Amino acid sequence: MGGSGTARSPARPPRWRSHLLGLLEAALLLGVFLVILQAVLGISLTDAEIWTAFAFPSGRLGPLFSGLLGTLGYLAIVLPLGTAVGFLWGWARLSRHRVLSWPAGFLVEMLRGVPPIVLVIFAYLFGASILPRSWNPLGSALLLAAVALALHTAAYQAEIFRAGFQSVPTGQIEAAQSLGMSGPKVMARIILPQALRLSLPPLGNELATVIKDTSILGAVGALELFSSAGDFLGRPGVLGRIPWVLAVWVIVAGVYLIVTFAVTRGLRVIEQRLRVPGLEGMAA
Repeated sequence: MGGSGTARSPARPPRWRSHLLGLLEAALLLGVFLVILQAVLGISLTDAEIWTAFAFPSGRLGPLFSGLLGTLGYLAIVLPLGTAVGFLWGWARLSRHRVLSWPAGFLVEMLRGVPPIVLVIFAYLFGASILPRSWNPLGSALLLAAVALALHTAAYQAEIFRAGFQSVPTGQIEAAQSLGMSGPKVMARIILPQALRLSLPPLGNELATVIKDTSILGAVGALELFSSAGDFLGRPGVLGRIPWVLAVWVIVAGVYLIVTFAVTRGLRVIEQRLRVPGLEGMAA
């Protein structure tokens, strides 16, 4: 006598196991790539002399880690400031009040049309003149250069958030309003949760670009990973050693890759936890 029970779907592996397998696969591919790269370039990334001079000199922090700390410090300014300003500009661009939408639109279009290195140099050279003279001139100029980079990415993030806001169906907003929900409640409970979910994938791409764009700050004398590596390669005893030059830039590229992977992977985990089935393809 045959049963008509529903067939059980195979159990999915735990999410942590999928993440672990993904990391192991990435590490394996990276290892194979580095082996091939060393053979092609004729360098050795396991040379203790390079690591001692670049990363672990006796008694002080090496150029690798001092530059990395500088990059992380600037990222601590650029990422949250750019995201916050981009969110506000994206919201303002959809405002019915032109006193908000017009200035936001002008700033977004202007900043998107200017190369970031031009903004950084302009802020460094001229921005410090508007600050009190009692402030540290060099530190203030570098801080303003980082703010300029944050405003540049904010212009791009504003368009990402604007698209996220517009992706929320107007029917949901009208239904919430018909139930007597105020504007702030509609924004907090209906629009923001969906808009943020939809904005996370393109936001991850923009943040990955910003991490690498911090190397632009080295053009105005900021201590970050790219400029620190360049200064190291210009030292007496290092200058002209081609294997060291290639090895150092491979190491720098690897550090940027690790930082970028960590940020984008973190956003990916947040995206998966906030994901609502069927919402990904929703459009305005």
